[in-house]
Order: sequence, then C-alpha cells, then structure tokens
Amino acid sequence: RPLMKRLLILLLLAAGTALAAMAQREQDFAARFNTLYGERYDLELRTISPQMMERILRLDDVESNDRAASVLAQLKSIRILTAGRTVAEAESLFTMAEALADKNRRRYRLHAHAAGQSVYTRRHGNQLVELVVIRIKDPHTFYLIDLTGNMSDDIISQILSI
Repeated sequence: RPLMKRLLILLLLAAGTALAAMAQREQDFAARFNTLYGERYDLELRTISPQMMERILRLDDVESNDRAASVLAQLKSIRILTAGRTVAEAESLFTMAEALADKNRRRYRLHAHAAGQSVYTRRHGNQLVELVVIRIKDPHTFYLIDLTGNMSDDIISQILSI
C-alpha cells in the first residue's frame, strides 16, 4: 500500500506538471494580439526568452537586489509590444486589447483597471501563469507587457510598482 500511495502521488504530480507546461506553451496574449493586428498597425514586439532570463538572473546587479531577483526568478518570458504614432492610434489599440481580453474572459480575468491601464491575469488552477498589462504611457504610445511563468500573486504589485 505505501508503494501504491507513492506511485499515485508521483502520477498526480507528473500530470499537474504536464498540465502547467501545456498551459504555458499556448499562445500568449501578446503573440495573439500581434497575430491579429501586427500587419494592420506598426507593432513592435520584443521578447525576452527563458535563456535571456537566466542570463539576467546571473548579473551582479540583479543578484544583489533581492526584490528584482525574486520577481525575475518567477518569470519564463517577457514580451513587450509597443505602437502608436498618434493619440487616436494608441487609444484604438488599447480598446482592441481590452476587447480581445474580454472576448477571452474564460482565459483572462480583469485584475485592475485605471485610466489608461488595465491588468489581466491568466491562471492554471491556483497558479498565476500569465500577467498582461495594457497601458497608454504617454498620450500617443500603447504598451502591452506580457509576463509568463509560475508566478505568485504578490508579483502583480511588485511589477506595477516598477
């Protein structure tokens, strides 16, 4: 019986890990938004990959900053999408991003909304696997910041305070 219990626990852990990995392999919000609107608008998408995240974590400045190291250790990748030459274009992209999140409300939940900024989360079970920040920084620039990884809930306030 102890062997069966251990085997069952191992199988459950393996299944949970596989599901979490599958959730992270799905197309993230920034990639989807870029696919839908990248040709029509002049969108610039930058990605910081897992390999680059590992290199950043090894930098002396990051290793000596506990807060930054804590945040970065939870992330798998970062995508930053920017666009906008006019106020109207930035506002239009902001509205389209919110509409896309609303259309996918089973996947993305609104966490916070303020003038010019919305924050959405995606969870797999209780685990936060994606954090999407949509904002208009200055009147004419649209930003979409998409973080993926295995994140704790306190990362939201840490990210928004940066």
